[in-house]
Order: sequence, then structure tokens, then C-alpha cells
Amino acid sequence: MPTNATNKKGGDATTMTFWETQPNAWKAATHEPRPPQEVMTEFVAWVETFDGTRSFAARPLMFDGMWIEHYLRDFAGRFLLDVPYWGRMVFTGGTLDIGSFISGLFGHTYPHTGDIAFPQSWLGEHEHEHTHRAIDDARGYAVLLSKLLKLARETSAHPDDFIGDRSSLKKRHEKN
Repeated sequence: MPTNATNKKGGDATTMTFWETQPNAWKAATHEPRPPQEVMTEFVAWVETFDGTRSFAARPLMFDGMWIEHYLRDFAGRFLLDVPYWGRMVFTGGTLDIGSFISGLFGHTYPHTGDIAFPQSWLGEHEHEHTHRAIDDARGYAVLLSKLLKLARETSAHPDDFIGDRSSLKKRHEKN
């Protein structure tokens, strides 16, 4: 079980209380630990093997994105957030909050909250409650994002869509 001794910087009391409610996730997260610089450098090398635009998606982005930004910056000398003059960004296509994407896709106009509902089956084989075991949660959200992207491609453009198709946007930009 977590103790402040497991974290050289000292554990945040609220966070450590959360981990006490998730013993299996804590065990997975702390099993055979490796230095963060080594792991984050490997992560960057892996992400950069993908051609094309690379985007980071999370739910919620403000929580997961801040952790990844911190680890990329402190341990790999890279960045997640779109501020190019800071240095080398790993994800070239920006970030996506999956919950906000769900809200926009279905035309919700109220502010996005972390508890926005969607069919649990959209998490694929991972339709159980999140285990907070990182790989389980990531796989479930990958299946969800794939489903949402498919739905977005099948959805007709909204008449008030100010972007339209990208080719018309590019043409308008070239004229100005």
C-alpha cells in the first residue's frame, strides 16, 4: 500500500488516499519501477516511430495531459502542449479531450463534465469500470476514440460549421 516513503518527493495526502482505494492499480503502477528519464525517453522514441500527425487524446485531458506534460518536460526534454518555441513537441497535432469531443459530436451546448454519459460498450472489451490500471484504461479509451472518430466521419456537416471541408478552408486562406 502507498506510503510517502515510496515517493522521494513525498506523496500528496489526497492522492495517496485515492491509491489506498485502488490496491491493484497501485500494485501495477509500482511493479518493477524504472527511472522516469529512461521510461519517458523510450516513450518519446516509440511515439516518434509513427508517421504523419500525432495527437494526444485523454479523458480528462486537463488531468492526464498535465501529468504527461510534466513527465515529458522533466524527464525527456520534450513537450505535449502546443507552444513550439519551448522546444521539441512529441505530438505534432495537438491535444484532444475525449469528453469534449463526445459533447461536440452530439451537439451538447452545456459545459463538458467528467461524468458525460456514453454507452459502456463503446469501451470495447474494457467496458468494465475503469480499473485505474493505466494500460486497461488506455485501451478502453483507444476503443472509445476509434468509435467516436468513425461516428464523426459518418456525420454530415452542420450547416453552421464555419470550417467546412478542409480543402475549402485552404482555398479561402490562400485567397486572403
